[in-house]
Amino acid sequence: MAFPYVGRQLLKSGVPTNLNGYILETSFTVCTGHIVNTLGPSRDTMTHTLKTSLAIFLSLLLAVPTFAQHSHGKGSLQLSLNGDVLQGQWTMPMEALLGFEHLPKTAAQTDAMNQLQKSLQNASYFIELPVEAKCQQLEVKAESDMFQGIKGKAHSDLNYAFKYKCANPQALTKFGFPFFKSHIRSNQLKLEWVSQGAQKAATVRSSKPSFSP
Repeated sequence: MAFPYVGRQLLKSGVPTNLNGYILETSFTVCTGHIVNTLGPSRDTMTHTLKTSLAIFLSLLLAVPTFAQHSHGKGSLQLSLNGDVLQGQWTMPMEALLGFEHLPKTAAQTDAMNQLQKSLQNASYFIELPVEAKCQQLEVKAESDMFQGIKGKAHSDLNYAFKYKCANPQALTKFGFPFFKSHIRSNQLKLEWVSQGAQKAATVRSSKPSFSP
């Protein structure tokens, strides 16, 4: 097709976009019958913008307060076996264990909290191990700002650590969690298991309170 002129002519049409207020331009270069379409802004510019937006988004996620992870009825457990030593770190909202997460206001609430502290002196209140493993409790540690008489912020958690020494660790093929029966507000436990370099994650529910590595 012949054109009635010789040389180059640049035609531009502005098209607004919603990407950070950029104006997307479509440029047509007409030269000796060939039309080239070039879209702007350039790929490098858009890549930089997307990377910047992603960085801002991730920074906002990291800035979320830790109490946002607190969820009523749901706890977490890190369980590890190193040789013949079994260790666990359990975290649970106090509301799921007591029905409240503030300092006791009544005699009944005080008794409930004291009973929980007493029960936690034996890790078998929380976790049930196979008898064949022949495990002996070495230590337990139960911590909460409520136990210390400290008025917490919006939420209060139980942080519970325990350790066992097992004569036959190979028999640790199943774990039970009897605490669910005593604390009906508790309904879920996110579990992470580590043993001899192997890892496994699972969700234990009150409807089926057991875990097999």
